[in-house]
Amino acid sequence: MWAAFRGSSDDEFDTVADAEAEVFQTLDGKWGPFLAEASLVAVLASEVVSAVLLVLDDAHDRAPLLAFAVTAPERQGQGLGGWLIENAVRSLDALGITELHLAVAPMNRALRLYERLGFAEVGP
Repeated sequence: MWAAFRGSSDDEFDTVADAEAEVFQTLDGKWGPFLAEASLVAVLASEVVSAVLLVLDDAHDRAPLLAFAVTAPERQGQGLGGWLIENAVRSLDALGITELHLAVAPMNRALRLYERLGFAEVGP
């Protein structure tokens, strides 16, 4: 997460430890119950290179939220993040969950990916 967000509109961490703490807090329910059944990681040579973390969003009546989608900078643009998100959606479908939302800043470089995957703007 530290490397993936570095220099982007989501770069809010001062240290690697801050980014790591955010991951652990998300897993512990900071944004709502963690949806392990639909969260995925991609590992290459024993290293996580991409991940999608989903929660049941406490701020939105427990609607499924793509809390984080991160890919290591050297793996970005290769389709890995999109593939993980598509498979997370398939996992949600298997659970009978037919929606997924996210929050993204207009200047976020992943915005085009989300649009390509079928996400649509629903409000500011």
